[in-house]
Amino acid sequence: MLKYSLKNLKYKICDKPVSFLMSETYIFMCILALFFCYGVAGNFYLMNRDRDADHKERVMLFDFDTENGAVTLEEVYHFIAGMDSGQIADVHYAYAVVEGNGECFGISENGIKYYPDEGINYRKNGWFINGRFYSEDEFNRGDKVIVIPDVEKHGNLFSYDKKTETAIYNGEKYKVIGMLDLPDVMMPITSYAEDSVVNLLGIEFNCVITKNSYKSMVANAHTTFDNKFRVNEMKFDDTEQKRFYKKMLVQETLIIIVVVINLILIFIHMAKNHKIKNNIYFICGMNRHKIINTALFEWAFMIVPVYMAAVLIFDLKLKEILSVIYPYITECIDLTAYRIITCIFVFVLVLMDTIAVNSQVRIKDGVFR
Repeated sequence: MLKYSLKNLKYKICDKPVSFLMSETYIFMCILALFFCYGVAGNFYLMNRDRDADHKERVMLFDFDTENGAVTLEEVYHFIAGMDSGQIADVHYAYAVVEGNGECFGISENGIKYYPDEGINYRKNGWFINGRFYSEDEFNRGDKVIVIPDVEKHGNLFSYDKKTETAIYNGEKYKVIGMLDLPDVMMPITSYAEDSVVNLLGIEFNCVITKNSYKSMVANAHTTFDNKFRVNEMKFDDTEQKRFYKKMLVQETLIIIVVVINLILIFIHMAKNHKIKNNIYFICGMNRHKIINTALFEWAFMIVPVYMAAVLIFDLKLKEILSVIYPYITECIDLTAYRIITCIFVFVLVLMDTIAVNSQVRIKDGVFR
């Protein structure tokens, strides 16, 4: 079967080069169109979902008004516990100004969590004079460990005792684990007492904040902090803009369907052109199963190289060019998307190719029809 498939392919290339080239070019353009339409459809889907905020805001800032009463760290923990799972999954990191000092942390469904990137960034920028960033275990236990400014450069601001390696911060004794070339202090937010006063809470998300998420977060803040906060205002897209995104999404989906139908039709046409060869194969003693597999192998040799070339060209060249017009397309077409599209593409083509060949290979009562 494999031998006959290769012979048929060689015959097409040598004896009908124009027809073969046109078929390969058509398949190649269909595959590119498939990726393009999928990427554009995904782009408009993400626009509709994530670009509700026209200024692409990713940060919510809660400024606490102490004139109406202080907000404590315990209330901040309650606010975080009130966030829904979708919001928590989109959080990059959070930070709070506690007792006048900013502390970074992560957010999970179990509450606050360790955020190591702050220490990594300080280390990469060369701001550590000596020592280390606090560990995850120290964060989880709420250990009183601290990184203070270098005493030789910035002065002994926190009563640093070299013998005991301790410092005093807000009247509490902390173990000094490092020094910075900056007038900054870093320590686990869990080392603060729960009644500590919080002046500001900031939450940065990995994606643009949607209108529903914004409203939900503000409602949660009103429930937790009452009227003791101010939040940054956000302007959202109008209804017409969202309708436009939805229309474009529908149109791109319809184009994808048309492209798939075109690919199916070309293989049905190729199957019809195989009918004379199938007659010869049957006369020479080849059974129905082998006739079908010979055609499928031949088409596989035609499609696989073209498909791989289309993927490489789209990923290495076209995606970068299209990202200027469709900024979300690189996010839509990633390795996972290529895998999913390839699996669907292979499944649909194998199914339809088999149906197309079967429709042209009918053997009844030992006679090829």
